[in-house]
Amino acid sequence: QMVDKFVARGAASFVAQLRNAQEGGDMLVSLILTKETLVVAQKPSYKMVHTLKFQNGLKAFPVPRDPSSLILLASELTEPLVFGCGQASLVINTVDAFSKRLGATTAMPALPAKKS
Repeated sequence: QMVDKFVARGAASFVAQLRNAQEGGDMLVSLILTKETLVVAQKPSYKMVHTLKFQNGLKAFPVPRDPSSLILLASELTEPLVFGCGQASLVINTVDAFSKRLGATTAMPALPAKKS
């Protein structure tokens, strides 16, 4: 029911830990879903870390053997993002619902080739 409310409202927000952020170690972030994008913003400053468009392909998965973590894949990312979040399954279901609502393909976003 929560997912339906988020989709109807066209917005959702979750607090999570971005694992192994560039600065080294975990970073507290807000995952902010709007009608078109998922924004990863650093807390408490709300500095944008990533802005990902649903139409470009966005998929969230559970981390095997860790129910409080999720993996986020997007065509705009060079590598997947891993988050720790107590509401991981709700985040995954919400990302999925927002993606479907936009008529985005639920096909796996292609991972870009690693630049060597």
